[in-house]
Formats: sequence, structure tokens, C-alpha cells
Amino acid sequence: MHRAAAVLSIVTTTAAAQVGALTPPPGPVQESGRFGNRTELSQTNTPGDSNSVFKITQPGHYVLTSNLDVVGDTTGIEIASDHVFIDLNGRVIRGTGDGSGAGIAIRNGTSGFEGESYRNLGIRNGSIADLGTGIRLGRLIFGALVFTVNGVTIDSVTVSSCDIGATLLDATISNSTVIANRLALDVYDSTVSSCVVELRGTDDTVGALNATDSAIRGSRISLVTSGFGDYALQATGSSVEGCTIEAAESDAVPALLDGSVARGCRVIGPGLGSSSALIMLNGSIASNCLISDAQFGFTAADSSAMLVESCGVIRVNIPVAGSFTSRNNAGF
Repeated sequence: MHRAAAVLSIVTTTAAAQVGALTPPPGPVQESGRFGNRTELSQTNTPGDSNSVFKITQPGHYVLTSNLDVVGDTTGIEIASDHVFIDLNGRVIRGTGDGSGAGIAIRNGTSGFEGESYRNLGIRNGSIADLGTGIRLGRLIFGALVFTVNGVTIDSVTVSSCDIGATLLDATISNSTVIANRLALDVYDSTVSSCVVELRGTDDTVGALNATDSAIRGSRISLVTSGFGDYALQATGSSVEGCTIEAAESDAVPALLDGSVARGCRVIGPGLGSSSALIMLNGSIASNCLISDAQFGFTAADSSAMLVESCGVIRVNIPVAGSFTSRNNAGF
């Protein structure tokens, strides 16, 4: 027994000598720039240039530790590397509200046609507001510029009061809110799930959500105010499932399907006497959808074979306009 106690005393003394004093030195704790396996976004770790406040040039996990102000036509956080994951840490990236600048983006191409090419990017847990573009990790609209970005993941991010909310290519965006003045969300070859997408602009608007070759699931897509004849959703070659799509302006259309499929959706127009609730072309299909509050329910924009099945209409003057194959529908 005494021998065991002696051995324990020797081991404890030796270990204490190896580890050193466990009492921290006096004075404030010095930041190392690392948060576990995450790097703090700072002028020391990720210095910006004339185009950005912070610029990430190495793969890794990064964290924003304070709110970030963006002034002028610059980018808050520029991504210039593959395999970059940004935790906004509940912080806000905010512009001045003059329609300039971007929150998080990859660099525009100098040729006017191509930008940088990166893969495996992620953003989570924060807000972006009052900028020209909230997030630019994909093609710019109107065909002016194309990015080849592969593998973008966005989760639990709020973008608000930007001219363009987000442009994304090969992305998955979930549990997020995008509210913008001109175009809320433009996606190509992407998945949008459990999101709120809303357009509130009144001048030179494009729409709430433009989706090409994408899947839209369980989301709410709204056009609150707009210019003449805008769409809340324009879906090309896409699938739209379990969504609520609505337009509040009398001349606006909730949804346009171009070679797309809508299943289990609720489509709400701006009221009787207004335009169509759902315009379809190029062989589009609507299944198990409920249409309400519009002059026309389903409108065929061309003579291609389109299918409306197991759908219903309420508060609609003319359920169907144009040529459709109709199966098992209620009310028409």
C-alpha cells in the first residue's frame, strides 16, 4: 500500500513537471486567429484588396466574428479558392443601401464573359443586407457572365433588401430566406428546399425566383410588389414540389412553367379579374395542385402536349384556357 502511494506520488510529480503550471498568466487572452479548426476572417488572416474587405485564398473553414460593413462597389468576402466554408456566426454583412457592392462573391471575369472557377463552397448561419447582390456564386443574369462553380451549399442564411438576392450554380440552398428588390433568387442546376423567396421591388423587377434545370421543394415563393407582368416563379426544365407560390400585384403571374413539372403546389393569384395563375408551355405538367384567386387558372401558352391532373380551382373565373389533357380534376 505504501509502495503504491509512493509510485503515485512520483508519477503525479513527474506529470506536473512535464505539463508546467496550469494557472494562466495575468492579462487578457490573446487571440490566435484560430477557432478550433476555423480561421477568423480578419485583415491579418484574410486581407482584402481594392475589390474586397476580406479575401479567402486558401481552402479551409472560416468564421466571421463581428458584423461587416461594405462601402461602395466592393465585396464583403471574396472567395478565391476551392473548398471554402464560411460560418457567418450569426453576424450581418451590410451595405449602404445604394444598390452597389456584394456580400459574398467570386470575382467577376475581366473579359465580360467568364469569371473565376471554384468548387466545394459553403455558407451558413448569418445575414446579408442592403447591397447590390447578396451572394454571387453562380452565373449573372441576362447572360452577361458565366461562372463554373461546382458544389455550393448554403444553409440558414437570410438575404434582405438587396437588388439581387443570390445567383447560384450547382448549389443546394436550404432553410434560408431571400428577399430582394429586383430579383430574389436565380438558380441553375440547383436545389432549393425549405426556403422563403420574396420580391418586393417596384421598378425594373425581374421576378422572385428564376430556376433552370433545378428542383424547388417545400418553399414559399412570393411576389409582393413588382413591375408590369412579372412572375413570382419562372421554372425552366425544373421540378417544383410542395411549394406555395403567390403574386399580389394585379398584373403579375404567380408561376410560369416551361418544360417543367409542378406537383402538390398551392398557387395563389392576385384576385378575380386579374391575369393567369399558372402559365404552362413546352409540355409542362401540373399534378395535385390547387389554384385560386385569378381570372384564369391554367393557361396554355403554346400547342404542345400539356397535362393537368388531379388539380382543383377555387375563386377562378376560367379554370382552363388553351389546349390541355385533363384528368381527374375538381371544378373543371
